[in-house]
Amino acid sequence: MSEKTFGFIGCGNMGGALATAACKSGVGRVLLANRTQAKAEALAARLEGMGAAVAVAENAGVAEEADYIFLGVKPQMMADMLGSIAPVLAARARAGRRFVLVTMAAGLTVARIREMAGADYPVIRIMPNTPCAIGKGMILCAAHGVTEAEKTAFCEGMAAAGRLDWLEEHLIDAGSAVSGCGPAFAYLFMEALADGAVECGLPRAKALEYAAQTLAGENIFVMDETRAVTQDIRPLQILVLNLMPTKIETETQLSRLLGNTPLQVELEFLHTSSHESKNTAKEHLFKFYQVFDQVKDRNFDGMVVTGAPVEQMPFE
Repeated sequence: MSEKTFGFIGCGNMGGALATAACKSGVGRVLLANRTQAKAEALAARLEGMGAAVAVAENAGVAEEADYIFLGVKPQMMADMLGSIAPVLAARARAGRRFVLVTMAAGLTVARIREMAGADYPVIRIMPNTPCAIGKGMILCAAHGVTEAEKTAFCEGMAAAGRLDWLEEHLIDAGSAVSGCGPAFAYLFMEALADGAVECGLPRAKALEYAAQTLAGENIFVMDETRAVTQDIRPLQILVLNLMPTKIETETQLSRLLGNTPLQVELEFLHTSSHESKNTAKEHLFKFYQVFDQVKDRNFDGMVVTGAPVEQMPFE
């Protein structure tokens, strides 16, 4: 498969991990494009000598030359990015120069990717997980309009990332609840081990070190803090201002609804400091809720407001 070109639009942590796998797997050429060109150049420098010819390109250059075009941008940026390369893709299609779009965007179906791209192009939808960074990933794959030969070449090009498995697209979300969210549950288990040790008097730094090494000893990938805080695939941070009188029931309902999405979501609950709840114990609010002064300097991806207002304030 040395003649194949794998192109990556978006060189974040997952895009970089898959580009690294492509080089190690022996593809002929790897093209890298990123909104910040310096990031693509830095990744290219790291990939030199890994077995493939590596070059930095613009998005349009990747769309023009790559056999497999990896769409490694965030879901909310996908429409604009695909719109910008749509003329290039259309020209290739008219000329009979075949290509495959590879999307790793959570929550975006193949039908939606095709709609954004402007035509029913061949698409492989994948759901990788963080262990791909060390070659032990689980990549779920669903293909539409892709030949068996193209699927085989794709698997060969991604072999160094870990294991790949093909399934019907409607099963991707269920599968990602296991392989995509599974590493997070492993970290929760590790954290629980550390919490227990702290309760017994062990300093937290040592407790985390011991728990992490225990998992690593069982060949379970453990991400260090520096890498974790820079992940492009971090969970969405959602702030919930819960004004409902039955707060616990509302928390449960919201958590279940958001937990059924393919995205990883972390909730933070907020209550108004000037209102005294008559239906929820102070202990519960103190344990699970924050007030505005505690979160005002943090950045959130979204905010949910429930119920009716219990106090008045100037709009501005």
